[in-house]
Amino acid sequence: MGRWNVCVLYANSLETFKRISMEQEFTNGFDSWLETFFQLSTMIQHDYDANWNNSDIITQVKLTQDAHGHFGLCDLAKEWTNEFEKQFEGEDWADATWFDEIEAFFELKNKA
Repeated sequence: MGRWNVCVLYANSLETFKRISMEQEFTNGFDSWLETFFQLSTMIQHDYDANWNNSDIITQVKLTQDAHGHFGLCDLAKEWTNEFEKQFEGEDWADATWFDEIEAFFELKNKA
């Protein structure tokens, strides 16, 4: 099994960004959405890389990968990004607070 990484996700997503921007309203603006998407994609990559060959660890990332492959992980990152952005609509972030919130969000969402 090949290693999945954020570069593949990013490359596969460039074309979809055009489609997404036509279909979706960016609750907190495109820059906020993109920053959140990048951070969640990185966290998904890290979880996948750390746990893909350990059958004792079950996460939502692993379940999604098993069921839908790499594109499923891209969809998962988009879904979680949209949810995070809506949950924190209009939030004026300090960087440390944003990282704390996104890490807590990821841990909660990634529980299988």
